[in-house]
Amino acid sequence: MTVTATPSPPSQTATVTATPSPSGFNPPAGDVQLAGCVLTDDPYHDNVHSGKFVGVADLKITNHSSQVSDYIVTVEFVNAQGDRLDTGYGNASKLAPGQSQNNNDEDATGTKSLPPGTNLTCRILDVDRIASTQ
Repeated sequence: MTVTATPSPPSQTATVTATPSPSGFNPPAGDVQLAGCVLTDDPYHDNVHSGKFVGVADLKITNHSSQVSDYIVTVEFVNAQGDRLDTGYGNASKLAPGQSQNNNDEDATGTKSLPPGTNLTCRILDVDRIASTQ
């Protein structure tokens, strides 16, 4: 799934295109949706503007497995030409079967400073789902 952000600093809105996962099989990648993609100078949503713009992928993670699970999600941030600008990692811990999490805790945030106004696209590269140890 790919989400593209349309720039309008200091943050952008996203257009989301979802691809349904195959029925009958619950691969880890089917548990993660890109809810948004922004270029922002406030990656932790605490209204402290640093002037350093980074990509943030808003992730919604829903555990479709039968076990309490932990997730590690790798996201890439690319420009309009498809060149990778940065990567980020999101995670969720101890999600019960059927439980969803969509708050700032699991957002994948880049680390590289990007120019304001960069046309940014977020893509999920990898999803690891691991049975939680309780």
